[in-house]
Amino acid sequence: MAFGLKGSHIVAMLIAGGVIGWMLQGNIIVGGQENSENATPPPAERASAATALQQVRFVSINPQERAQALSLRGRTEATAVVQIRSETNGVVEQRYVNKGDTVKEGDLLCSLEAGVRQSAIQQALASLEQSETDFQANEELKKQGYATNSRLLALQTARDAAKAQLEQAEREMEKTKIVAKASGIVQDPIAEVGNLLNPGDVCATVVQNNPMNFIGQVSEAKVSAINVGDAAMVRLVSGQAVAGKIKFISPTADEQTRTFKVEIEMPNDNDTLRSGITADAAIALKSDEAYSVQASWLTLSDEGDVGVRVINAQNIVEFMPVQILAQTPETMWVAGLTPGMKVITLGQEYVSAGQEVIAVEQTAQAQPSDLEKNS
Repeated sequence: MAFGLKGSHIVAMLIAGGVIGWMLQGNIIVGGQENSENATPPPAERASAATALQQVRFVSINPQERAQALSLRGRTEATAVVQIRSETNGVVEQRYVNKGDTVKEGDLLCSLEAGVRQSAIQQALASLEQSETDFQANEELKKQGYATNSRLLALQTARDAAKAQLEQAEREMEKTKIVAKASGIVQDPIAEVGNLLNPGDVCATVVQNNPMNFIGQVSEAKVSAINVGDAAMVRLVSGQAVAGKIKFISPTADEQTRTFKVEIEMPNDNDTLRSGITADAAIALKSDEAYSVQASWLTLSDEGDVGVRVINAQNIVEFMPVQILAQTPETMWVAGLTPGMKVITLGQEYVSAGQEVIAVEQTAQAQPSDLEKNS
């Protein structure tokens, strides 16, 4: 049965044929010009471009010695705060220091009124002189046979008791002179002239701040890495930096924080360090070997692992996971690589594992823009 074609059908068939022919040709004609810069290359040329190898830059990486340090947050603390107390009772007659003064061990701080102590010394001295005279006289009589041994022993006992009484009176007088038991800086509490002090009352308080201590806490995971005597650098919030050494590590952990107390001793000859200032300490640890890489070299695998892309001997890209050990403003320290491994430093975002590439070793003269133009 014959079918007649309508005019509209014929027009549609002609348009479809023209489109198919244009698609088979593969050229995009802009403004009637086949060689326009916006023209799409033919399929053969596009296939050839797709098979061109990607160019990347790399560096051969080797392990380096990495200096390690353990960071602690803490505060400064005086070695000791010594309260110099009176050993007897009496009214403060004179005070020889003020708050803020620097004193040395043995310096006079306060003196108490002597009161009856001087009279007690005079009485004990007179008693000793009398007992000494009696003893010597009877000793001569004993030699002549006019005194007995018992009488002489009794006088000797009386003389010894007088000596002890005099020594006690003199020690009581010495107690009126209150001296520093440690070197440091005077602070409150401090007695005023006219105060009545009883045994145990404070004459003055001396802060012993040379050496100065840094007090911090170290976690139970890190405490085994440090030892007494290890060097440390303490930096105060005021900007001061002082070298010191660990003098104490607590043998037991704090029950609440499970951390161990660490004390670092620092010299403070000029009294420039103050107690109670917030500070950070860096304790030098045993160095180890690690790989130094730039943060821009790191990438993620499809599984989300952190690593770098490397090139094997056949110029095939491989993904190598790494463990980040530390980060500084200049570099990243990682583990998990092998010496001499070629790490892609530029172009790693354009390639994937298993892909063959053109590898160009990065040099000081290499410019990233050269590779970017080829990417």
